[in-house]
Amino acid sequence: MGTEFAERLGRATVQARLGGPAYGHQVYRTLAQECERESGPGHRDTLQARQLALVELAQSGRPARAAEEAEGLLHDAGAHLGADDPLTVSVAGMRANWTGLAGDPRRAAQLYGAIVDTLPDPDAPGAPAGRPNAGP
Repeated sequence: MGTEFAERLGRATVQARLGGPAYGHQVYRTLAQECERESGPGHRDTLQARQLALVELAQSGRPARAAEEAEGLLHDAGAHLGADDPLTVSVAGMRANWTGLAGDPRRAAQLYGAIVDTLPDPDAPGAPAGRPNAGP
C-alpha cells in the first residue's frame, strides 16, 4: 500500500484527534480491517493500524482491555515481523505499560523484563558499533 496507506493513515489520525480517543479507536480499527482485507493480517500496515487502535483504546480509559488485545497483536507481529522488529518490541512495551496502568505493576515489570531478555546483547561480538549513550 505504501503511499496510499500513509495518506489513509494521515486522514485517520486527523479524524482520531478531532473525535477523541474512543472515536479514534473505531477509526483505526476500521483502517486495520481495510488493510487486512487488502494486504492480509500479517502486513505491516495492518499491524500498525491495529497498534494505533489499541493506543486509542488505552487513552479512552481502558488500559486493561488494550493490554489484553495487545497479546494477540504481539503474537501476530512476532509471527510475521519477528520478535526483534521495532513494531513488535513497541507493542510489547505498550502491553507492559497498559498492564501497569490497569493495576498490575508486578506483572508489568515481568513483561518489561521479558522484552529486555529478547533484545540482542549490545556488547556481544558483531553488535553494531556506536551505540548512543554508550559509556567510556
